[in-house]
Amino acid sequence: MMPSRTPRLTAWWRLGLLAIALAIACPRPAPAAPEMIPGADKPRPDAPAVHVDPLNRRTPRDAMAGFLDATRHRDYARAAEFLDLRRLPAADRAVEGRVLARQLRVVLDQALAPDPETLSDEEDGSRRGNYPPDRELVGTIKGETDSAAIVLQRVAGDGDTRLWKVSTATVAQIPRLYREFGYGPLGEYLPPMFMVAANPRVRFIELGESSLDLEIFAYVPTANYDEFLAVREDIYLRIMDIVAASGTRLALPSQTTYTSTDSGPDDAKRAAAEARVREWRETGKLFMPDVPPETASALDGTLRYPPAGSATANA
Repeated sequence: MMPSRTPRLTAWWRLGLLAIALAIACPRPAPAAPEMIPGADKPRPDAPAVHVDPLNRRTPRDAMAGFLDATRHRDYARAAEFLDLRRLPAADRAVEGRVLARQLRVVLDQALAPDPETLSDEEDGSRRGNYPPDRELVGTIKGETDSAAIVLQRVAGDGDTRLWKVSTATVAQIPRLYREFGYGPLGEYLPPMFMVAANPRVRFIELGESSLDLEIFAYVPTANYDEFLAVREDIYLRIMDIVAASGTRLALPSQTTYTSTDSGPDDAKRAAAEARVREWRETGKLFMPDVPPETASALDGTLRYPPAGSATANA
């Protein structure tokens, strides 16, 4: 008979189970924590400070938009911060800067009407035309004897920042341009209300014999009569589109004898227009009798002219 080996196998099997149990029961050592460097969580004293321009003159578009906004609110002290006044004596900049800012706004309104959206939104400018990278052409004003370029220039700001301002060469031309395009001697003495264009308005002014009469009033900032006619035409066409979109039509000065039923007003468009006016009334957003100043300011400059699709839209 062969000797039995069961006792020896059973002993080895028990030893194996014991080794597995011990391996499971013994905790593994935790990984070593990363070494902390003293003062690593503290800012370095030699780290450069980050300067942020509070007037946001980062790009040509921002600079021109900021200047127009400041002068629109007649904050000429703030507007002067958008002019490069380095060629003026330091003692004169506070007073002269405000005067030059006001005069430049008058000149722009009378002779250029710049649109900030046409300017570069890059910190380095558009680099177009014959101007170096630190210049941006806003537009050219044609006078009686010569032309003047309105140019923005990138200059040094606080720390290592770079800002866009109206260039020193343009600032030097402001008094001459104001003498040609300004309000004249009366503009220096009469209150601003006599010289600054009033806000556009729309008023229901009369119950006509067969009409409800509205008055639409607005200034067109141009001295060119042909351009004025073109802008007025564009306004009339937009009014016709608004009337048509409301589901009705303009009353024509004519008499018609109807022998058949026409299509009449568009019921769906009329219902949509009535629902919108009802929503304005219920939410307290019906702009009567006046448009809130902040809403008027937000709407200022939102209509593009010439309109999209015009052959001269991008001229």
